[in-house]
Amino acid sequence: MKAQSIKHLFRDLLISIFSFFGIARLYRARVCRSNPQVRIVVFHDVPDAAWFEAMIRTLKESSTVISPEDFYDGTLQGQATHVLVTFDDGYASWIDVALPILNKYKVQGIFFI
Repeated sequence: MKAQSIKHLFRDLLISIFSFFGIARLYRARVCRSNPQVRIVVFHDVPDAAWFEAMIRTLKESSTVISPEDFYDGTLQGQATHVLVTFDDGYASWIDVALPILNKYKVQGIFFI
């Protein structure tokens, strides 16, 4: 076996053991208690308005969507699941589709062009 294959096999075995015994869940719970967590959602082209609106609505209902300023300043609310919305690669659909929906739900995002 190649060294890379052995390394991947060992890594997968450790992940399986940690998952089976709940070690990963305990670690995540401990980290979440001591530090607010941020999930970054990255969108690219957004041609489907209905799908994108459902995504933004779901994010707003299930988590705390934060602004870029909140992220940079570190002003996060306790143990909530924080989500930062970002866009990558400079698509025209950002203006035509995404921006009206973001405005409707009062969500700010970071746009990387």
